[in-house]
Amino acid sequence: MMRDLILWLTMAGGPIVWFIAFGLNWAMAGKWQPTHFVLWALALLLTAVGAYAAWDQWRKLGGTYPGEAGGAVARARAMAIWGVLINAWFFLLLVAQTLMDVMLRPES
Repeated sequence: MMRDLILWLTMAGGPIVWFIAFGLNWAMAGKWQPTHFVLWALALLLTAVGAYAAWDQWRKLGGTYPGEAGGAVARARAMAIWGVLINAWFFLLLVAQTLMDVMLRPES
């Protein structure tokens, strides 16, 4: 039960963290503040933690790909792999948005 909760949170965590960070950054648009960096750093940290948690679950499940087999273990392995990939993708997206925030910040 706890493993399934962790797997679902790792799969949904990256998109949710990005959505919240993007919305907060949009709300603070027009006025540059150091809180932008704190926001992006926290979002990057949370997606990295999500990717690590998914990878750790995959390792605990045997560290092999699901293959053609069905069942709860194969499903959990697939969810763990997708959790790593989703969080890695959103980590890169957050890095790109952080760079754009740094390069295009208004001088105040």
